[in-house]
Amino acid sequence: MRVSEVYLVRHATAEPASPLQNDAQRNLTAQGIAEALQCAECLQVLGVVIDSIRCSPLIRAQQTAELIAHQYALPVVVDQRLAPGFDYSVVQNFAATRSERAILLVAHQPDLQWIVWSATATQQELACASIVRLEPASPRWRLAFYADPPVQRMVVATPDDPWTQVTVSGKPLNG
Repeated sequence: MRVSEVYLVRHATAEPASPLQNDAQRNLTAQGIAEALQCAECLQVLGVVIDSIRCSPLIRAQQTAELIAHQYALPVVVDQRLAPGFDYSVVQNFAATRSERAILLVAHQPDLQWIVWSATATQQELACASIVRLEPASPRWRLAFYADPPVQRMVVATPDDPWTQVTVSGKPLNG
């Protein structure tokens, strides 16, 4: 079985960049921790089944992935290929060679925005802790949905998509 669902998650809110700190070592803030937990809740409310979670080696991505992975009782694989500067070819490689059905990748902007554009020809900015679901289609991938858990907002690719009826914590996801 090849990958049929790719979930791209932008890391949650991290400490501000500082010339006194290595960028790779920036931790999530309290708000970021809450966002990552809400991201995990959103995925579960949507009924998303994840087979594998991979993340960038930067601490903020690892922490986001760990908080999501905890809800799924899955290990996190830190993958150097997801470091800032990664591109669509990495996603294509995962989709073509992995045996999992659904993978979740936690990484950074602007890489994720470029990957969505490269895969779907759809321009989609990703706020912190946002989720994008990509599905293989011909000739391009399909942007199935974009969810912005911190504000509980969801944009669905097609109006007849059954995901439009989903709620998080009893609150409608407004698109």
